[in-house]
Amino acid sequence: MIGSGVYIEKDNEGNEVGFHFGTLASMYTEEVSGKPIYAVFKDIEKMSITALVQYFYGGLTAYNFLNGVAKKISLSDAAVTLDKFEVGKLFEIYSQSIKSPIKNGKAPVTTGQQVEG
Repeated sequence: MIGSGVYIEKDNEGNEVGFHFGTLASMYTEEVSGKPIYAVFKDIEKMSITALVQYFYGGLTAYNFLNGVAKKISLSDAAVTLDKFEVGKLFEIYSQSIKSPIKNGKAPVTTGQQVEG
């Protein structure tokens, strides 16, 4: 899973902040990190703040692009934006954005085959 979902959340100052996770966000994250998205996920699992900022940068940048917001953001802008949220809220958004729709994580061997599990 590359991340999915649109989140519009209020930061600690009451400002609405939009994140759009999916293929576009993953492309932005890979571009800024220089790593495949799965490597960024592994770094986040190791509690890398840089990887977390890179992931949310992708979501912020994709949201802006898809909603016609002309303002370009940098990694520094993303970090400052994230500082305006409770850490627990950020991990809630992250956790929700990477949930897989496949119940047991297994793909069918052939198209149309039922997955057991």
